[in-house]
Amino acid sequence: MIIPNEINQDSSSEVIKSEFTGILFENCEKKHYEVSLLIGTYNPDYKKLFITINSGLLQKNIDLQIVISDDGSQSFELDKLIEFFETKQFHNYVIVSLAKNGGTTRNYNNGLRYCKGDYTKLISPGDYLNGEDCLATWYEYIKNNNAVVSFSDCIHYYYENDEVKTVSVKSDPQNNKNFYRNSWAYNYLVFDDIVTGACTLASTEKLQKYSDLLLGKVIYAEDNIYRLMAYNNEPACYYDKDTVLYEHGSGVSTNGNKKWLERIFADYVAADSIMLEWNKDSVVAKRFAKIANIRKEKRVVLRKFKVLFFLISSGKYKFVLKRKFKPRYTNVSIDMDYVNQIHNTGMTI
Repeated sequence: MIIPNEINQDSSSEVIKSEFTGILFENCEKKHYEVSLLIGTYNPDYKKLFITINSGLLQKNIDLQIVISDDGSQSFELDKLIEFFETKQFHNYVIVSLAKNGGTTRNYNNGLRYCKGDYTKLISPGDYLNGEDCLATWYEYIKNNNAVVSFSDCIHYYYENDEVKTVSVKSDPQNNKNFYRNSWAYNYLVFDDIVTGACTLASTEKLQKYSDLLLGKVIYAEDNIYRLMAYNNEPACYYDKDTVLYEHGSGVSTNGNKKWLERIFADYVAADSIMLEWNKDSVVAKRFAKIANIRKEKRVVLRKFKVLFFLISSGKYKFVLKRKFKPRYTNVSIDMDYVNQIHNTGMTI
């Protein structure tokens, strides 16, 4: 981590050392915002990080705060980040770093403590907001629907010889229309029809509350926040837009790495345990308890038999068949002018 030797100090800027947060640089002109963009980092690719930040800086008609939360990177380039924000003349940001690596969930939890927006958008370097009006229109939508959390779609992309290419994959969730109604909990917890974590916008207060519940139990898969929200049937809505350009195959849950898939599954089971302790008496809770207990079954043959029985008894087989034979796919069309604009950061890495 690098602390710049000379920083112009004023009433709105300060560097704070803390045994919990490592280094924090705060330069916020306001005490309240409409949306906070929370970027979680760990040994980031700074070229991609600057593009992600730039996709936030280019947002129009939204009162935006940007929070960067680092998970104890071996070399955290604080001075470069401050230089970038100052070059862009943006003065509504916070940079915080854990003193040591604590895992994705703890890192986002730490960042959430500094988010002053009504709603917070979690994102990672390499994932970019899609369009200059992305947050403004999404913010109005979630407010008008009186929702705690809103889910959207994304466009999967990858780099080929430094050019942005798109690829169509099966969408998450598949039953997107269910997010208009109170049935989202059944869809999310019983069918395991979860969303892409990068495609969420949620109440900052609720994110903080549910993130606290994951601490010490769920290490890497912070997306389990939304499973807890579903269990408590927090108001949700589906926003029918491609809000994020999502880097294909870069996420820990999508890159196919066996070790990481095992870790993500362990986090999934840990989140199950939190909800099982709540022991609610509802149709969703009872069905969820069955599948959660099946996931803990160590005997492979017996687990497969139980899964088959559950698929039939819960109606989940219909969802499985639909996903296999008639799935919903992500879009591939992107605005290349906008893509080129966010990539023009003005920074040399």
